[in-house]
Amino acid sequence: MNEKGEIIPKDRPTHDLSFPGCLSGTSINSSVDEGGLLPTNYGHMHRRCLHHIVHCRRMVPTKQILVRKDDWSSAYKRMHVNVTASVQSLTKIEKETKELLLFPLQLTFGGKPGPSEWGAIAEPITDLANELLNCEVVWDPFTLFSPLQSEIPEPKLLPDEVEIKQARSLIIDLPEERNRKADLYIIDDGVTIGIHDDVNRARLTSAMLLAIHIATRELAEHEHILRDKMQAIEKLIAEAEAGALAEILIILGWLYNMLMTSVDSVGINDSSSHESRTMATSVISTSSSRKVQFKDINT
Repeated sequence: MNEKGEIIPKDRPTHDLSFPGCLSGTSINSSVDEGGLLPTNYGHMHRRCLHHIVHCRRMVPTKQILVRKDDWSSAYKRMHVNVTASVQSLTKIEKETKELLLFPLQLTFGGKPGPSEWGAIAEPITDLANELLNCEVVWDPFTLFSPLQSEIPEPKLLPDEVEIKQARSLIIDLPEERNRKADLYIIDDGVTIGIHDDVNRARLTSAMLLAIHIATRELAEHEHILRDKMQAIEKLIAEAEAGALAEILIILGWLYNMLMTSVDSVGINDSSSHESRTMATSVISTSSSRKVQFKDINT
């Protein structure tokens, strides 16, 4: 997608490494030592965010709660693979009368280690964003921010007369001082949520952008290897509604409504939505009888 919102066609190999080999009958993914992979947290994003929203609403019944998204550009393309993994991940393609072997030099989309390998980069950056969000003494978002900060649109706020729906109490206690939160979803997308006031507004808008910039900025005055910005700036400009702080936003197919304190599915039809739908109902609408610990919903 370009800055005008136009879809640009791309040819991209998917590298289905779960497909069994013709001779061995064994796939590359089935040979991966899962015990050596780092655990990933992005799959539980909805659970953590919903608890945080209810927590914020219980803290400030009459204040606005805002959310925004960040899109990481070309995530897997930034991760190199070693020679051994590249040879094991060869893809045979036929072109006219020739048979060619495609060597993947970047992290493959269909490889089982992919989420873990990229998570080792993305999750520490998200942790840094959370530290910035809650670092009220050292970091001043008005003087230290990402070079892309000026591209962020103004917040999209609903009229003041819209009624704010209240949330039921949680069966767990969250730290009262943590009223701002960043998280990951679909590995290469981030979400930031928090209570709206003059200070929080700057922090919610700036934290994730600055964290990404700190981790991926040029280290030399004249870099010999040119790289695109980690932030998908074209999408940021094209999807102004997503880049701006807002009270209503679609996140991973779910419509987050901060004023109504509700979450509604938007065209979700895959089987994985059942757990999210059940979890959203228990957290937002009713008092769940199932006990959870803070460490299970904390990043």
